Amino acid sequence: MSPNVLTACYILAKPLTKKLHICHAPTSQIELIFESTSTSREFWIRVLSPTGEKSPMLYFNVSGQTHRFAPRIKACGHGNWQVVIYRRAYDQPGLHYRLTSVKTLPLNGVGVLRFKVGNDLMPKIDSRLWIEQQPPRSDNVITGSVRNSSSKKSVVQAKTSVISNGWAPLVRTLKKQNSI
Repeated sequence: MSPNVLTACYILAKPLTKKLHICHAPTSQIELIFESTSTSREFWIRVLSPTGEKSPMLYFNVSGQTHRFAPRIKACGHGNWQVVIYRRAYDQPGLHYRLTSVKTLPLNGVGVLRFKVGNDLMPKIDSRLWIEQQPPRSDNVITGSVRNSSSKKSVVQAKTSVISNGWAPLVRTLKKQNSI
């Protein structure tokens, strides 16, 4: 084929792919593995996929424990994934935990990511198989105004990590109403 024909095919296929929502990275083919290393703290990990699926709270109480999360929803896994880490709050009676860190991973492709979590409770990528990380986008801050249920106006300023954690439907609604 000539280069002109290939260029024309690419130009025509790109909008068609967007309209048909063809995804080459289904969430069911992405697996995240977490291992606790040299930590004496109790902590929990929750993974949030771009589709909105949440992992169960993965509990770590000793060093060397390993847990896996592979989403069950068969949807597009291309986008921002979040790894949220909670630590145990000993100042409250019963079993309570506090948010410690949130790591946003813009992933592309299918495969396996393995994380190690040390005493600082920050997940660090130890190894990766086939999956790649997209570069961060420059437009990761969205600012707008929202009316909450008590009719008071509040300003929402959130980074991409917060938006993909449940603000996405709200932001989409605001964009449709041209509020942002």
